[in-house]
Amino acid sequence: DECVHCSETAVRNLALIGLDRVAGEFGSDALDAYAATGATLATVTQAAPREVAAMLERGDVTVIDVRGHGEWEAGHLPGVQNIPLGALDKQLAGIPTDRPVVVHCQGGARSAIAASVLEARGVSRVVNLTGGFAAWQQAGFPVEREHARDTVREAAAGLL
Repeated sequence: DECVHCSETAVRNLALIGLDRVAGEFGSDALDAYAATGATLATVTQAAPREVAAMLERGDVTVIDVRGHGEWEAGHLPGVQNIPLGALDKQLAGIPTDRPVVVHCQGGARSAIAASVLEARGVSRVVNLTGGFAAWQQAGFPVEREHARDTVREAAAGLL
């Protein structure tokens, strides 16, 4: 049962993140043929919001929000850095590799791509936040909003 609209949806989703020169696609038969050669497909570790919250609390993880800056400003996990997916490759040098790196976006599509990019560039312990920022919010974990922090900073500085 092949999805009739999956290709169009995939192309549209890729265009949303700046990948707009899609030359073709592989069906599930290509993956089956690859697996039949004895090769294994790479997978990315997934972590639920509660698992990521525990990692953050222990301080033994780097979390990167790969959404656009405007999305990040509207709300993000407290204390995490924002490296939009399109800029990730250029900012690899600033990503610590001495601990796991959790990536997330709004729902999981962009962060899955980010995880693949990081692994392809040699980052070995990459984790994808299952369900992304939406799942984090839905689980009731804290959210930091950049505009609110700017307002607090301006008030503290006497600028308001």
